[in-house]
Amino acid sequence: MQMARRFGLPNIIVLLLAACGESITAPGSCPDFCPTAKIQLIDSLLTGVIVRDTTFTGYVMPHQAIGMQLVGGSSQTTRGLVRFFAFSDSTFLDSLNRVPVLAVDSFRLDIVLTNRSHDVTGLEITVHRLPITIDSLTSFDDVTPFFEDSTIIGVFAVPDSVTSDTISAILPADAFPRLVEDSSRAAVGLAIRGASPAFATMSTTEITLGPLLQRFVQADSAGVPVARMDFRFATFDTFVYTGPPTSPDPDALVVGGLPAARAFLRVNVPSFIIDSSEVVKAELLLVPFEPVLGAPSDTLRVAADGVSADFGPKSPLIVTQDSLRVTNAVPVGSTDTIIVDITQLMVVWQTDTTIVRTLVLRVNGEGSTIGELRLGSSKTPGLHPAIRVTFVPPFSFVPR
Repeated sequence: MQMARRFGLPNIIVLLLAACGESITAPGSCPDFCPTAKIQLIDSLLTGVIVRDTTFTGYVMPHQAIGMQLVGGSSQTTRGLVRFFAFSDSTFLDSLNRVPVLAVDSFRLDIVLTNRSHDVTGLEITVHRLPITIDSLTSFDDVTPFFEDSTIIGVFAVPDSVTSDTISAILPADAFPRLVEDSSRAAVGLAIRGASPAFATMSTTEITLGPLLQRFVQADSAGVPVARMDFRFATFDTFVYTGPPTSPDPDALVVGGLPAARAFLRVNVPSFIIDSSEVVKAELLLVPFEPVLGAPSDTLRVAADGVSADFGPKSPLIVTQDSLRVTNAVPVGSTDTIIVDITQLMVVWQTDTTIVRTLVLRVNGEGSTIGELRLGSSKTPGLHPAIRVTFVPPFSFVPR
């Protein structure tokens, strides 16, 4: 009995090892329980899945935008309007003491350039004196008399090598002859000119990088004139514009323009894709109704956002780094199909089935550009938006 207990376990192990023996030289074979199905990757073009698409406008006005676009020499023209905080009749002598201003020597106007026409050399931005009464209701026609060559008080010479940088223009001491009568407030207008149609975009007060007006003065230091400088930020800036050459077709979707418009697309994705497949890539395909409008040589980028609830024009957007995708640059004048990556949005819809499946299209920098896309809608034959999706269908373990 003791011998049986002593050698029983090793004998069982040997029997088990013999039962699990393997022939190294035998060809490989799949056991009966291995699935015979293969993983499939399907690339499908979904047409007719965009429903109840529409356009809403008025989202961002030029005076609310993060940029100001100056356009000249084209069918659409814009003018920049800027008003500054009031200057004082005294200035700092040092960090603690203020002294009276005796005289003004000159002014310097600084703007932050963020983009410009890359194919035009010798660009200039002219500075004009404006009345301080300009506001968000001021129109292009209202300020046209103030943008003559005879009203120029300074010029920015835009270096050909500069695309984005701070540039400056020197204004004479008498640039604002009504400064005292205007309670020490100043306003200027900006226009662009070049050998051919061009544009330039600059930052605004909305991102605290708006125009800056510096004043160089002679200050009274115990009866001795000393040179000093003070400055004022812009308190208001906007740009006015002429309208586009034509009105959009009633059936077209409009994105961008002024005031900024957004297009809403309700998406009806087939359940076998959204509910049980793994989406690898999803792209929204948009067909321009007409050539992309905008400043000569400018480009636009289109963002596609989801919404957490569909309340029409006031729907709250889902804007995150993952769900916000933009196209490659869309050139003004292009009629090519526009492709927007919406893969992450599709994944969000799969993850949270309670979220409405609505896409909102808008241009980057709304209200900062005259750029406008007029796109085919579900109502325009041959120009319908579509979705191209690459997905893996459910994997089947049933033997064939």
